[in-house]
Amino acid sequence: MTDSARTVPLVVAALAERQLALRALTVTPPTLDEVFFHHTGRSTGTGTDPMEPK
Repeated sequence: MTDSARTVPLVVAALAERQLALRALTVTPPTLDEVFFHHTGRSTGTGTDPMEPK
């Protein structure tokens, strides 16, 4: 089960408990660069990071 499969129902339930209406919710998968950064803590060197030297 993915994180979003666990998290989305919890978020929807918490909003419903507070009588808040959810108009839209979008879940997008991470990019390969985001996964790489998450696991290594460093950029891939693709130039997409504005803090990365060119």
